[in-house]
Amino acid sequence: MDQRRLLHLDRSSGRNPIKLIDLKAEQLIRLSALSAFLDSCPPSAIAVSGGLDSRLLSTLAASAKGHFTAFHLSGPHITQFEESHAQEFLASLPYSHSSISIDPLSISQVAQNHKDRCYHCKHALFSLARQKVSKNFPLIIDGTNASDLSTYRPGLKALQELHVFSPFAHYGITKQDIQDIAKAIGLSDPAQPARPCLFTRFPYNAPISHEQLHHVALLEDQLLAAGWTNFRVRILSGSPVLHHASSLNLSLNNPTHLTPILVPSLSGYWDK
Repeated sequence: MDQRRLLHLDRSSGRNPIKLIDLKAEQLIRLSALSAFLDSCPPSAIAVSGGLDSRLLSTLAASAKGHFTAFHLSGPHITQFEESHAQEFLASLPYSHSSISIDPLSISQVAQNHKDRCYHCKHALFSLARQKVSKNFPLIIDGTNASDLSTYRPGLKALQELHVFSPFAHYGITKQDIQDIAKAIGLSDPAQPARPCLFTRFPYNAPISHEQLHHVALLEDQLLAAGWTNFRVRILSGSPVLHHASSLNLSLNNPTHLTPILVPSLSGYWDK
């Protein structure tokens, strides 16, 4: 990795001193390969959700030689708190960015919420994105990482069909690598927990309505505003249940008055 480029990135962002020495040799090799790609890729549109993976990818792109834009896919499947944070991050990027609005519940296969819901949702989202950006940015890239390839993610099939390129996954960069690199370059909140879309709060085969989705979004927004992290408000037997994986949450205000249930892991709940 070109350390001068990272140093330039660091000075321009006002972040803490870069600690590349903290990265392992194999991480530096993977980071170097990613850097070479970002230098030489065709004009590319980066999907930015506001999560750590896409924030790191778009931040690294900002110091690369390639030509980039960023886009955010907004809709009722994202809480307002997260939407605001995504927009704030987009505004900090030194290249153009845009928001693309879509209501995935308008797609029957998504609203029916079968186990392949994510495939249909991702296909619709990125098909629309391609229509919006492909004229000037022929390549779409996203933050899917190598760790994602070993979990149940039907949306990956849609990305493959639409020729969305995932450089983290391609160069073997794992979730741990992303956290370590983010910390090394001084990116804010390098331990940011994953926040999958709100559709994941509902059990498979239970149809999702706008009213239910809005209710879950309001509850999660209240908790996010209160500082809660590593949690999900899931719908079990028709009622909201608060699952969380951090005992630190218990010292915070709980405006929802839902009884917190500590669970060992939040990911893949409906896939077990």
